[in-house]
Amino acid sequence: MAFSGGPRPESEQRLCKHPPMAVRRSGIRFQISLLLLLSALNGIFLLTVIVGLFASDPTSVSAEVEDGILSVLLVWVALFTLVTVFSAFRLQKSLSDPMAMLSDAARRVAGGELDRAIPVQQGADELRDLSGSLESMRQNLVSSIDELDDQNKTVTAMLDALRDGVLLVDEKHRVESWNPAAEYVLEQGEYPRVREGQRIDQLLQFDASLFSDQPSQTEQDRETARGSFHLSVHIQPLPKGWVVVTRDVTKAVEITNLKQEFMSVVTHELKTPLTAIQGYTRLLLMGKGGDLSPKQADLLTRSREQTGVLYKMVNDLLDASRLEGGNLALDIVPTDLPAQVEDAVSAFSGEALRRRVKLRLRSQLLPGSVVQADPMRLQQILGNLVRNAIKFTEQGGKVTLHARTHGGFAVLAIEDTGRGIPEEAQRHLFEKFFQVERGDKRLSGGAGLGLYIVDQLTRAMNGTIEVRSVVGEGSTFTLRFPLVEAP
Repeated sequence: MAFSGGPRPESEQRLCKHPPMAVRRSGIRFQISLLLLLSALNGIFLLTVIVGLFASDPTSVSAEVEDGILSVLLVWVALFTLVTVFSAFRLQKSLSDPMAMLSDAARRVAGGELDRAIPVQQGADELRDLSGSLESMRQNLVSSIDELDDQNKTVTAMLDALRDGVLLVDEKHRVESWNPAAEYVLEQGEYPRVREGQRIDQLLQFDASLFSDQPSQTEQDRETARGSFHLSVHIQPLPKGWVVVTRDVTKAVEITNLKQEFMSVVTHELKTPLTAIQGYTRLLLMGKGGDLSPKQADLLTRSREQTGVLYKMVNDLLDASRLEGGNLALDIVPTDLPAQVEDAVSAFSGEALRRRVKLRLRSQLLPGSVVQADPMRLQQILGNLVRNAIKFTEQGGKVTLHARTHGGFAVLAIEDTGRGIPEEAQRHLFEKFFQVERGDKRLSGGAGLGLYIVDQLTRAMNGTIEVRSVVGEGSTFTLRFPLVEAP
């Protein structure tokens, strides 16, 4: 964490006011330099005298003069030695005690004792600077710890307020800490009690392979003394360990199941009266209720068409409910694909003719091309895509079903020259209840379930679907199914 901005500590301000070390006369470097200079001068002086004595003529210097010179040299050496020892002792004294105090203060800071201030040392400027810097570091460290402590309290309060259980797991999959909600959530599911050091895979009873360097998600269903319990688990990797978020989704699952059951019951019950209405309308159009005027026949024809739209919508709702609940049974068998695509085109040739749209089949499939599919549901997939292509293509446009094989796959592409689909809408096409056109601009009925069902059925038969569209030019929906050996 960087510390910047705001007023500088007093010790740091004092450091900035000092002159450079090279010109400080009370500094340690200056004292040592002066002592070394005096020693050098003394050595030069002694060397000069000795060289002078040896270089002079012995006969020209009397014994008394030599004795006097030696006496002066001895006195000089003695005095200089005393001065040097005194200076060295004073220098040692000015360094030893403050350095000992600073060393002790540094050990206290390293040991976490931050409540005692580091006194500013008197004497040499370097020691005053060092003690001031250490005190500034201590104050910054105290400030950092206080800030981290405040942040830790804030994060702890946030975690404690969460209704989701949060567990911190180390690199060895052991629980380090957790929030109160984790205990409550796991208690509802009758899991073992959370303990520090407990292995998370044993606690939540799932495979440890879920812990990787990528986020993962899993769900668990348990039967407890209070009934069914549903747990959602999200695992988020950290630099060292993981965060495991547990959520009790029992109520959400129950509500979803109730919605699916309600939708299934309602749509199933709606089919009976709709079937009766369709039957009665057909009988009336056949003249079983008497002769009809052209106006009556037109109204009944429109009623039959709208009843068909409503009947298809009810079937889509029923299929979507079964798909979502995993209750839609598929009869997947080896299926002759050329016959399927021909049937799909034949089934909608009349509607294409009525809307004045050219419907064509361009098949390059070899006879005997087989895929694993539910024939009835495959017709539902192709029919939905062909119907949509015809519906959203203007008069005079074209709809083409291309069929070919490529790389062990059967490729079916339904191409139209219609209005196209905006790019921002393409990513939502296969979502439930999504419709590109809304309100008064919608030209066709429906609940927005057709492409959702197509996508889910395609996936259930091990296939894929993708769309490519340009506004004003048309759309192409491409299906791919793996080819299998003919039985």
